[in-house]
Amino acid sequence: MKVGIIILSWNSAERIEDCLNSVRKYLDCYIYVVDNNSEDNSVEIISKNFPEVNLIKLPVNHGYCGGCNVGIKKAIEDNCEAIFLLNDDAIVVEDFLTPIKDLMQSDNEIGIIGPVIVEAKNEEIIQFGGGKINKWTASFKAYNKGKKYQKQESLSDTDYVIGAGMMISKILIDKIGYFDEEYYPAYVEEIDFCYRAKKSGFALKIYNGARLKHIGEASRGSYGTGFTRVFKNKFLFSIKHCNPLEFSVACFFICSRILIYKLIGRI
Repeated sequence: MKVGIIILSWNSAERIEDCLNSVRKYLDCYIYVVDNNSEDNSVEIISKNFPEVNLIKLPVNHGYCGGCNVGIKKAIEDNCEAIFLLNDDAIVVEDFLTPIKDLMQSDNEIGIIGPVIVEAKNEEIIQFGGGKINKWTASFKAYNKGKKYQKQESLSDTDYVIGAGMMISKILIDKIGYFDEEYYPAYVEEIDFCYRAKKSGFALKIYNGARLKHIGEASRGSYGTGFTRVFKNKFLFSIKHCNPLEFSVACFFICSRILIYKLIGRI
């Protein structure tokens, strides 16, 4: 199975070398970096130090979904049968790609699969090990967050996989399409994508036998701005996927959280 790794880069000069060096060390794959019109010297760093990378330079910032979609389409044009999305603030510490590729290849029902995501400052601590989507409360709970990672040769079911490290089959993309670019510039887009995948009958899995380090929030911006974007996109998710009753309840929970954050000065 031919796999293309897609890394979306935006003003990533301080982190892209660590990411790409770790990919180069552990993974054997085709690498695509989509630069979202960076204003720093990210492009120069990649061009100079990583000639094996397929660098796609965008003239404007297309956001997370738009940038990833460009990379996915290019990888598919190059006959990749699966896509692995990797954040530019992720660090590869082992070859997770071979086992999850084999698992996906052996079971066409697996549409999305990812390794366990661990904290960059302490790779023994889980950042994400699967999650649950609750449409009624517009909440997306991460499983095992903060717990100690224990390597196990097993798969776990999940409602979603986060974009820090997720493999997507071309079969899935052919059926449900690409990321919804209405989730601009970022947040909740992978929830939407995974929800659509599961609704279409695909299985979503976490492989517990490998891990990936992730810093997190490297391109969020200010604290309040990040929360505002999350809440805005939760409304969008609820509009798209909830029935009228679910939407009414979800709006209550979203607005309640916004009010609490306003009262305590977090947004």
